Amino acid sequence: MGLDGALNGWEIPTMKICRVDSKKRVVLPDGKPGDWMVVEEAEAGTYILKRMEMPRRRPRSVAATRSAVAKAPLKMRMDWEELRKLTREP
Repeated sequence: MGLDGALNGWEIPTMKICRVDSKKRVVLPDGKPGDWMVVEEAEAGTYILKRMEMPRRRPRSVAATRSAVAKAPLKMRMDWEELRKLTREP
């Protein structure tokens, strides 16, 4: 077996590098717009990025939104004098 056969069994590692810009941003090769990452400093100069899975919000129905607006106190239920008594020292 010559050198050519020996090289086929070796794994040649590749390193993905990126550069920090003036606003301290790094572009991740496999990142997608909107991804959230947790940055942990393992030791001085070594950082670990972990992708977070954000919970998806369920959209509210129109009926639930109208019900919430109807129940919300949109007007003051006390007069100014009563509010003044509650919030000022005598």
